[in-house]
Amino acid sequence: MKKVLCLLAAVCLIAGSAASQGEEQSYKYQFARDYVEGLGYLKKIREMDRIGRPPARLKDKKEFINDYMEDIRRARSDMIKIRKTMAEYEAPRDPEVRRAAILTVKSYDVYIQCLDNILEKQGRLWSASDKEFNPNSLIRSISEQYPKMNEAMDMLSDCSVLATHAVLDTRPDERGKLTYLGISSRERKALISRLGAIYGNGIEDGIRDDQSKIDQCGAILLQGLTGVHKSSDERGEGR
Repeated sequence: MKKVLCLLAAVCLIAGSAASQGEEQSYKYQFARDYVEGLGYLKKIREMDRIGRPPARLKDKKEFINDYMEDIRRARSDMIKIRKTMAEYEAPRDPEVRRAAILTVKSYDVYIQCLDNILEKQGRLWSASDKEFNPNSLIRSISEQYPKMNEAMDMLSDCSVLATHAVLDTRPDERGKLTYLGISSRERKALISRLGAIYGNGIEDGIRDDQSKIDQCGAILLQGLTGVHKSSDERGEGR
């Protein structure tokens, strides 16, 4: 938590090179929009990644495991899709966006590997005879992935700090401070609205110790979008 707050405090001190104003605004918004969509995918996954107790009958057990693994496969497909999208921002077009994208892709890779490990274990379980079929071994395997999944979430917290910085306009004002976002009021409202659709009112109060890690990721970004920085069109240099 202290690390997150320290990184947020550093946001206003970091400066970087900028692209042309009109192009930069659009690019920053596209990145932030896709980053938020990634949070949405991960929030859904985190809500279903703790498997419940399987039923007693063998047939029911297999249906239970099969349904759960279908969810895992869909989750992996979603993660691959958003990873591909995020990797496009690793291009050296905007240094701050690139920095956030690189770490985000790394966090996605860790999570995807966890899902791959679960699917591999499921494949071995499915090849076992009915007598040897033991869904508890899969449940243990899923539990073994939690530390790495949490590691990916810790990385993503840092990503949200970097994403918050990435939407800043890196051109200082007349006092030499970064007081503007690199996105318009309309784009800013769209991002806030999308975060609201994903998280409900669970992150409106900011970052809290009792939040899940994926909720903290959303709260970090929302805090930046609803903070003191003005939108780009308030410079008087609208598109």
